[in-house]
Amino acid sequence: MTVAADIRLENSVSAFLDEAAARFREAYAAILNAGTFGPAPLPRVLDTDMIELRKTLETNVFAKFNLLTRVVSLIRLPGVIVHMTSDAAVEP
Repeated sequence: MTVAADIRLENSVSAFLDEAAARFREAYAAILNAGTFGPAPLPRVLDTDMIELRKTLETNVFAKFNLLTRVVSLIRLPGVIVHMTSDAAVEP
C-alpha cells in the first residue's frame, strides 16, 4: 500500500492510518522513513533560521512520534518498528 501523506499534518496521519486499518487490520512492521535534513549546506548554529529548525524538528521528531504512537496499535506482536533518520550520514 502506498499513500502520499504529510506526517506533520494530523488529518493526513489519520487518513493514512484509517486506510491502513481498513485494508489490513494488522501489520507486522512499520517503517518510519520520513525526514528532512533542513537547509543545505547546514548553517552555523548562530545563523540557523528558527522556522527552518522548527520544520526539521517537527518532521524528524514530533511527527514521527505522533505516527508511532498511533500505528503501534496495528502492529501484531512480535512486531518490528524501524525508525530511519536523515540521509545526512555518509556511512550506515
